[in-house]
Amino acid sequence: GYWRGSAWLNTSFFAIKGLKDYGFTDLASKMRSTLLGWVEKNKDTIYEYYDSKNGEGAGAKAYGWSSTFILSFVFDWDNDHLTWLFSRVP
Repeated sequence: GYWRGSAWLNTSFFAIKGLKDYGFTDLASKMRSTLLGWVEKNKDTIYEYYDSKNGEGAGAKAYGWSSTFILSFVFDWDNDHLTWLFSRVP
């Protein structure tokens, strides 16, 4: 069950961003909203992955890798692939 149907935010980010970049903007926006809705639904912590059928968080709790991609879905959605994360502030 671990690899069957679960959604990880890291792989989902790149897949959804790719859809957006190739012109599937409506689908990408819906998928992004769904994932962020799952994160909001599970307010107690950020999970390693989410059940793709009901949005319940699963796996490790307080998962830092996932938090990076939540920020990316919010702050990098209209930018150029995480350059904001690696840029220096003068």
